[in-house]
Amino acid sequence: MLGGGARVRALRLNVLFISACCFFIGCAHSPTSLATIDTAPIEREDAQFALAADTRCIDIDNPYGDLHLRAGEADKLAYHAVIQHIDQRLPRPRIVQEHTGCARLVVRIEGQRPTAQKLWNARRARVDLALAVPPELSVSATTGIGAITAKRIGNALRVSTVSGAIQLSTGGDLDVESVSGAIALTAWHGAAARRWTARTLDGPIRAFVEPAVVALRAETCGVLKNAFDSTRDAATASGCKALRIGGSPAPAGVRLFSNRGDIEVYRLEP
Repeated sequence: MLGGGARVRALRLNVLFISACCFFIGCAHSPTSLATIDTAPIEREDAQFALAADTRCIDIDNPYGDLHLRAGEADKLAYHAVIQHIDQRLPRPRIVQEHTGCARLVVRIEGQRPTAQKLWNARRARVDLALAVPPELSVSATTGIGAITAKRIGNALRVSTVSGAIQLSTGGDLDVESVSGAIALTAWHGAAARRWTARTLDGPIRAFVEPAVVALRAETCGVLKNAFDSTRDAATASGCKALRIGGSPAPAGVRLFSNRGDIEVYRLEP
């Protein structure tokens, strides 16, 4: 096990994992007449809306599928949705816009199970979202089993998923959390003094960073691979592997933590 603050983060991820199990356990009670992901009809939905002048952040929550983030226009948020309404007896999934200080976009199926006060589980519908997010605003993106990708955007990102894969190419700061999904991070168009934090229980982490990265720290009880020459290899108090490049990783630096997943660190060549 990892020591110190890493154990606290691992506990948070365990709670997230247990919550996810509770979320999906209702699948056993799904009616036998449900359609499947292969037979449910596919619908598409497109929308674009202007953001309030005081908007400083975007919060996206999709428990029913993937999220794909791309660079968009200033002061506008646009999405393209692919929707499969598997259980026709339930309301159609809705993509709801809210404002809670941040511009909030939520995928929701109205109503609750008659036998438990929980949201409808993800086998009732599949919704994949591609979003064009405005520059400069920080973005928070959350899924359950869905993947999260971001391609060549400069926004600061906070990303969380249970088992979906995370693949980010960004010039902004990152805060990434997963239970078992694989995490792949690639530096793009940014300074070597970037701030990245990635945490997972069982998932592997692969990071591509500039040769001049200011500071990097990695810890895992799995396999640790490193393509940098000037590094300091060590062991944690519990005997797991640790790697450090440069000085202290705070406030600027790359921090990678996995309890049991492998971590690979690569030099990003021009």
